[in-house]
Amino acid sequence: MPSSQTPSITDWLSAIGQVVGAVGTLAAVMVALLVSFKDNRRLVSELRDREAATARLVSATVRRDLGLTFLEIRNDGREAVHDMEVELTGAQSAELRVRGQKVEERNGRFVAAGPGTGTESVRVLRPGEVRRLVVETMATAATAHVAVPAVVILRFTDSAGLRWLRQGHEPPTRQLGG
Repeated sequence: MPSSQTPSITDWLSAIGQVVGAVGTLAAVMVALLVSFKDNRRLVSELRDREAATARLVSATVRRDLGLTFLEIRNDGREAVHDMEVELTGAQSAELRVRGQKVEERNGRFVAAGPGTGTESVRVLRPGEVRRLVVETMATAATAHVAVPAVVILRFTDSAGLRWLRQGHEPPTRQLGG
């Protein structure tokens, strides 16, 4: 090989520089993709958190006061919730149901107020509204036999049109589809 075609030290240094530059470029692209992926996951998480803001402020508790067992449903949010379905399950084998009969607080005591409607759904629960409904067992229709450690399952639609499921005091989960 003629001496003019043999690689010189500067050719070797230039080639090494190009390889190091290519590796550096590849590493920079990988880091940019990783940062983008993590940022996207954070944005999705923040979006889900914002979506659930209203749903977290809707709660239900089974309460007992002087032999009257009732369900207290609260909307502590700033927006109404719609199409609420209520399901109760207890520690006992008998099924529980919400009678639809409203409960009012009078002189610091809770009392049944008027005839029941027999409904287990609440069409609209306005912001700040508290609704109390009588609870009874299906077998005996006597409210005194309802075990208070009952789990309340709520299904409702928020003002954004998202459907939610809330079991007891667990965080709400979004219901997708049908």
